[in-house]
Amino acid sequence: MKEIVSLWVDDWKRIYRAHPRITVAGTVVGLLLAFGIGFYLPYRDIKNQESLERKRAENLSYNHQLEALNNVQGSLNNLIAFVELQKTIRWRTAQSDARMQSRSFLNTIYSEEVCEALLIPIVIITGRHSLIQWR
Repeated sequence: MKEIVSLWVDDWKRIYRAHPRITVAGTVVGLLLAFGIGFYLPYRDIKNQESLERKRAENLSYNHQLEALNNVQGSLNNLIAFVELQKTIRWRTAQSDARMQSRSFLNTIYSEEVCEALLIPIVIITGRHSLIQWR
């Protein structure tokens, strides 16, 4: 390494003796480029790192939003199942109420007063008394 630097310094001195203005200008431009590249590369790495972190944060936010959306969808499915269950329960209750009303109506019809009132026409029409069932 020492030999390489020594050769470079010797070449620079030889070129400077031949063309001093060009050598100084070239040296200044070379140093500016070296410092510019030396500062730009770490700056670029920092910006790339910030960009990656921002993308990760966006993806994390997206994942949280997706998870929240899935939770909402699950809750809506549970709500739909609950509503369907309530409809079924009310429908069965309504049917049960209708059956109860029908039984009540039939019990009223088959009560002794109504059956006795209907007994005479039924016996006359059918000729049989066994068609009427007493409760």
